[in-house]
Amino acid sequence: MSEPNASLAMSAFLFAMALASTAQAGTAVVVNGNFDTSLLGWDLSGTPAPTWSMLDYQNNPGSGSALLSNAEAQAGARLYPLRQCVSLATAGSHAIEADGFLPAGHAGGRLVVSFATRAVADCSGGANSLGGYFVQSNGSWVHGSMDFVVNPPFTYLDVTLGIEKDGAGGLLSGNFDAVQVIDRERIFANGFEVAGLP
Repeated sequence: MSEPNASLAMSAFLFAMALASTAQAGTAVVVNGNFDTSLLGWDLSGTPAPTWSMLDYQNNPGSGSALLSNAEAQAGARLYPLRQCVSLATAGSHAIEADGFLPAGHAGGRLVVSFATRAVADCSGGANSLGGYFVQSNGSWVHGSMDFVVNPPFTYLDVTLGIEKDGAGGLLSGNFDAVQVIDRERIFANGFEVAGLP
């Protein structure tokens, strides 16, 4: 390889490594947000209890997702069967993202991502920022995201994943996958934005 080509190849390699390290630095630690083989790392509640599913948002045979179900008798019932307290490294701008799936032709409902910033490491006590969003799906995986701001000392994120159904009775089930928290402050820490990141 000629010297100019070798230099160009080395520059490209170093740039790719910088992008990779910056992208990793921009992701806060959600334990088992990809639900690769289980629901470990999440607090489970409710009846029916959430279970692990082989269905994966990228059709990865080596991974899976969390299956949530709602069998409440009343219409408009919302349950939050999965919860995790995430420690955030920095204050400032963040985003919470997740992919969701509901089967085609379901009777009516949606998946729900909710969050609150808290000052205590176990996510107890009062909240500072509160928010959430619906993931509307009908037979395909749908990506959801919402920005929020962390103000000290509220540097713990209480993440809850829920499922809401419109009708009374019956059963609605849906899947969550690829749950992550993006630390936007750290994405810009190296002086440039990584292309392709939210």
